[in-house]
Amino acid sequence: MRKYLEKYLKYVEKILDQNAPDTDYYALKQEHLRQIQFMQHERLVHFLVTALFGLMLFIGFIVFALSSVMSFLPVIGLMLILTIAYIRHYYFLENSVQKMYILYQRICARCGDYERIKGEGTAHRQASSAPAVHKSDLQDDFSSVNDLIAELQRERNKTV
Repeated sequence: MRKYLEKYLKYVEKILDQNAPDTDYYALKQEHLRQIQFMQHERLVHFLVTALFGLMLFIGFIVFALSSVMSFLPVIGLMLILTIAYIRHYYFLENSVQKMYILYQRICARCGDYERIKGEGTAHRQASSAPAVHKSDLQDDFSSVNDLIAELQRERNKTV
């Protein structure tokens, strides 16, 4: 998931940094909203799993403190390691979704929808000088989410 999200964020930033006149920002905006929804769902799932592991770790500490049974130490150690790993991943997801919100605002500025987000004023100047996305770039770099997922799975299988 980390590689996918990093690659997607770089892709959108690249598109926004270009200044191509024939870019379909409305299509990019719709795709980006879809990706935000996916990542929000992913973030929610990881939040719940992280909270569950944290709760299990807390209960493990309490059981160990009350019973002093040494067989709980390996379990507590494993839960501590997994909880730390989940917290790190959740932190990454949370920050990435925040970046996606900022990118969404930049896309809206390119579409001329920025007035609804920040109010009128600079929106028309930003939209007129905004870089554009070529539809061919969308197809070349990110032809489909399934292709990207398949590519990431191939990379994962190579390392296993």
